[in-house]
Amino acid sequence: MELFEKRQKRQSPDDRSEEQAPSILSTGTVITGQVKLTYDLRIDGVVVGDICSEKTVVISRGGEVHGNIKAAFLSIYGHLDGNADVTEHTFLWKDGFLNGNLKTTELEIEAGARFEGKCEMTRKGVGMADQDKEEQDQF
Repeated sequence: MELFEKRQKRQSPDDRSEEQAPSILSTGTVITGQVKLTYDLRIDGVVVGDICSEKTVVISRGGEVHGNIKAAFLSIYGHLDGNADVTEHTFLWKDGFLNGNLKTTELEIEAGARFEGKCEMTRKGVGMADQDKEEQDQF
């Protein structure tokens, strides 16, 4: 009877820790429309539309985004055809392709990656309105 006494309690959704697993858009899946989320997103499929995440967006090899991205961190192994506004760090990995404009505080581009567009480097901790005002005050 010991077998029945050692049952493990199932974890309810309310018992989960603060740390959430990333949302994953699987290979073969296509989403059309706006995607807005609070946690991380990994794209193995295709998104046609804009993405807004408070955390990290990863476009994996074979993943595609045809739209704009706003996120804290962005990591591109696949294809982004659109603009990106990243408040922290952007990674463009080997074979990754960014076709659009990028606004970020930090940028790393690995050899073999492609970037076609303009890049605007922003300062950490300075809001865009503050930064624009500072630039105007210099003239």
